[in-house]
Amino acid sequence: MLIFILYTYKNKRRKCKKMKNVVDIFIEIVKIPSISLKEKKMADYLFDELRKLGLEVFEDGSKKTFKGNCGNIIAIFKGNKEGEPIFFSSHIDTVEPGINIKPVKDKKYVKSFGDTILGADDKAGVAAMIDVARRIKEENIKSPRIEFIFTVAEEIGLLGGKHLDTSFIKSKYGYVLDSEGPVGKIIINAPSQDSIKANFTGISAHAGVCPEKGINAIQAASIAISKMKLGRIDEETTANIGLISGGQAINIVPEKVNIQGEARSLSKSKLDEQVNNMIKCIKEGAEISGGKAEYKIERLYNCYSLDKGSKTVKIALEALKRKSITPHIESTGGGSDTNIYNEKGLEALNLGMGAIDVHTKRERLSIEELKKLSDLCVEIVKVNAEYND
Repeated sequence: MLIFILYTYKNKRRKCKKMKNVVDIFIEIVKIPSISLKEKKMADYLFDELRKLGLEVFEDGSKKTFKGNCGNIIAIFKGNKEGEPIFFSSHIDTVEPGINIKPVKDKKYVKSFGDTILGADDKAGVAAMIDVARRIKEENIKSPRIEFIFTVAEEIGLLGGKHLDTSFIKSKYGYVLDSEGPVGKIIINAPSQDSIKANFTGISAHAGVCPEKGINAIQAASIAISKMKLGRIDEETTANIGLISGGQAINIVPEKVNIQGEARSLSKSKLDEQVNNMIKCIKEGAEISGGKAEYKIERLYNCYSLDKGSKTVKIALEALKRKSITPHIESTGGGSDTNIYNEKGLEALNLGMGAIDVHTKRERLSIEELKKLSDLCVEIVKVNAEYND
């Protein structure tokens, strides 16, 4: 009996010493609420975990610019060999509904319970980055300096990335782990995006007594929208009107209506052409109805394009080859922190992180793909270290 007790005690001690793997980390962090502008609990977790792994961790001052409850978190592995530093980046905020997430794990996937998102966008990337830091320490991997950047408020306009204090960043190139789809996906082209807001003003009147005295702002907006080219414009360009609001009551000719939309393109000239067309339609809608219109156009981010000779692409392709993962070089219609880094002069490549149906309650993450993502990032670290030999 004594032998059995001692044996059990030793096994318990072994279990206690077992380090969390990337799947354990992911399941742990998706339970931490971190919707945009409210990421403080997730930031506190990163401080605790990454400092335990021996990294220098700090927060930048970005939250002051967009009134969040924490800024971007940067963690530094100072390096144990000479060479060019490298960075990895993921965002820690999620879309809603993202409170009280209950992940469900089966043999193939981690899924949402069904009443919230899962948060794999982008906590799959976050988990992989934490796991890379863990493995560097455990496996004594030799590497130059590595910067782990965890941005906030990405989902509401890439705010953390836009206001990242790059004076802390010594790397000239790196990887963003934030593309839906399988590991092996490499996004070398991403679009510019403009937001479009228009306010239509008519004249209010009683709809039953004297409608002829009014000018219907809803009708003006409708004419404008009906004239716009929307949806898939060509293989590089899309446009959408996504929000419309206004009016007071069904018996009042509406005086005010607001519309909001966007346009995206891999080509800046095509984007300008599309936006100019939408502005023309806004003006025509107001003119035809006899009302007025004001509009505002804002460039949210600029496109980027990398070729196969780019250092980030070459390193990624070599790492994929070594891990026997098939590369899929693609363009995307979505924006990410990758756009911002490239605009800031940091060569960045967006990589697939294994999530499916992101931003929905059907969201799920392949367990196999998450493990591949961690393996790929570790291999990127090793390849980068060799490039510096």
